[in-house]
This record gives sequence, C-alpha cells and structure tokens, in this order.
Amino acid sequence: MKYFYNHYPAIGNGIMMAVSMRKHVINNYYDWSSVYAHCANPYIGEVFKCIPELPEENISVQPRGMLVSYERYPYTWEIMKDEAPLVNLEIPDTYEKKFDVKESTICFHVREDNVRDTNDDPAWLSNGYYQHEPERFVKSEPYIKLALEYAEKGYNIIVLGDKGSTAFPDHENIFNLCHMDDKTLLDDFYAVANCDYVVASTSCHQVTGRAFGKKVLHADNVHPYKRWWFGDINLFKKLTHKESGKIISNEEFINRWGLDPFKIPLYPARTDEYELIDCTFEELRSGLEELISL
Repeated sequence: MKYFYNHYPAIGNGIMMAVSMRKHVINNYYDWSSVYAHCANPYIGEVFKCIPELPEENISVQPRGMLVSYERYPYTWEIMKDEAPLVNLEIPDTYEKKFDVKESTICFHVREDNVRDTNDDPAWLSNGYYQHEPERFVKSEPYIKLALEYAEKGYNIIVLGDKGSTAFPDHENIFNLCHMDDKTLLDDFYAVANCDYVVASTSCHQVTGRAFGKKVLHADNVHPYKRWWFGDINLFKKLTHKESGKIISNEEFINRWGLDPFKIPLYPARTDEYELIDCTFEELRSGLEELISL
C-alpha cells in the first residue's frame, strides 16, 4: 500500500500537490489500485477524483493518520507545470452533469476584494480573508465589462466561484454558475474542462485551467517570477513608485526583494512609497484577443 497526504486548504495549492503526487506515482510505476490518497479538506477530495487512475474508493477526507506511513514526494509549481509526464486532470465518470457547456465558452473567475456574505452560505472570503495579501485581490468591474462584450459577440460566459461572488449581469450568453444552488467544486471543474478559454485573476482557477489543459489568460498577476505564471498570456499589476511614477519591472522587483513577494516582511504596495495598479479593461481585452488568436 502507498499512502499520500494532501494538507493544503487552498484549492490552487491542493491542485499543484495532487498533480505532483500523480506524476510521482506514474514515474515510480506504482500500482494505482494500491495507492491511497488522504486529504484534510473535502474539496481537495474533489481534486483527487479528477486523477483518472486513482480509484475513488481509495480517496479519504480525514486527519493525517497516526498509524499510517505516508510517502513523501516532491511537490512544486514547476513539477506540476513542466515535469514529465505532462498530464491533465479529467472529470470523473461518476460526475453527474447539472448544466451544459456550449461551444465557444469562456470561463471567468475574479478574486474579488468586495466579496459579500450571504445569509445561509457564507462566502469563504467574507470572514475578512481579503485583508490577507490584499494585493492579490481585484475589482470585478473590468472583468464584467469584458464578459459582456464577448457575450454580445456570441461567446458563452460561465462565471466560476462561490455564492459570495458578484453575479455578472443578466444576459442570454452569461451563466452565473457561482450562484447555482448546491454547486460544488467539481461543477467548476466540469465547466473548465469543457470550455475553450479561462480568464482568471490570481486565483485557484487559473491553476485549474492549466491543470485541465485549457488556454488561460492569467490577469492581475503580482508574482514576479515564472514559477507562478499559469497563463498562456500573463498580465501583471503595475507596481509604481508614487513620487516618480516609475513602474517597477518584475526583474527589478526580484533584484530588490527576491523571487517570492510573500516572503518579504512588507509588500511594497502596502507602504506609502508605492502603489499597485490593477489591469485595465483595455489590457484585459487585448490579452483575451491574443489568447483567442493562439
């Protein structure tokens, strides 16, 4: 028996760890019938279900077993994206479809800084998590404007996320999956797996898009180094010096503060010296145009 544990509570990190585990199992020629995958959170169990070789009965949501010997394995963003074998997640045969994904579909996901609470189903960000690493959050308006423009062009738009997400406007070509009753993470995965393009800010679903082998526009990225770039097209927020107006390039950021912006004591944009500017609608539109032309 081979036991593996996925401890991550964040969906994107959980996907990275699951895909890395799959590659480890494949590269070591383990028998999948003897592979058992445990995780701390139910939604990571849904990620495991998208590993096609892994039997669902071998997936368990539980605390780390005291009497279980879990095999250690390397898991990094680089392994997920680039290390052989290059594999994609797949929707399990046991998934019960709740909606159709039409041709010419674009999935949108916005990591909002204004996520609302709901009476019976609090959004995961409504507890103030948006105050943690606030530079990673954005306003939804430019994304909504872009979705409306492409809906008018005849594209079908699916909005991912939870019930606390801002609904995109009513339109015959826009489906607010985020507000569908009893929606699960597998429903988001099903939409991504069957769409044509993914437009996402720095959130779990640009990772999802990459994991399912889709063309991805990763917008409002604040990561200066390529290990966190999941888009076929990557658009960055602009870190600017307030007094001079100078834009700090990714290369300069790395030279001054290092590869990982979240390991420095204070992110520069949280100081009085710098300002972080989100991607504009025009930049998002140009990025999507480029993505579709690939």
